[in-house]
Amino acid sequence: MCPVDCLIADFAALLDWGVSKPNEMDSRERQYIATMKLRARFSNVREAISNDEFLQNLHSTLTGFFRLARRTNLKPLDQFKLELGAHAQSIASFEGRKLSTEPNATGAQLWDLINQLKIADCKRKLVSGTKTLHLLLPDLVVPVDGRYTGAFLFRYGTDFDEGEDEQETFRIAFATFQTIAKAVAPETYVGKHPMHTTPTKVIDNGVMGFVERTRHNFNRSGAQ
Repeated sequence: MCPVDCLIADFAALLDWGVSKPNEMDSRERQYIATMKLRARFSNVREAISNDEFLQNLHSTLTGFFRLARRTNLKPLDQFKLELGAHAQSIASFEGRKLSTEPNATGAQLWDLINQLKIADCKRKLVSGTKTLHLLLPDLVVPVDGRYTGAFLFRYGTDFDEGEDEQETFRIAFATFQTIAKAVAPETYVGKHPMHTTPTKVIDNGVMGFVERTRHNFNRSGAQ
């Protein structure tokens, strides 16, 4: 079976590999949870973007939990706020959409938005864009990174650089996440672990679990 089929077939078990035990979570994980709880207090994304407390938490989560300060040179908080405010209408146009029910065309529309966002001082858009939109549109956008998403999709190196390579990686990722969402009903796992905050994070945790278990099994077999 391909990785997607394997993940779907054993999704519940893989989730246990993708998250820390609640009593072992570190401060960055707790920071992410707090930010997602704060996001849930707002009735819509426009309210969230206009709230200074949320934006400060969002920025701190991106630099802390998602480690974007070092990896993508995330812009300072004041510039970050202005950039999100400038694109608030575009972001709000995705309000209420859910990953499992959206057509493929939504992925192209999301990429157009990600490509327009200037939230980091580098040409790469994929990682910073999806992680920011995950915190703003938690029912629609799964955060993408090279370590886990890249490994799961067999996308490496230049696939995360810029331009057409990043766009193609996002296209593949969005379509893959849609397939997973339709098959495993991630919303049923929300709240069963503190890190299962939203359906999209549940999918992300499943992907992380798949990669971690595969690495563990590979390392074990190599040691024999």
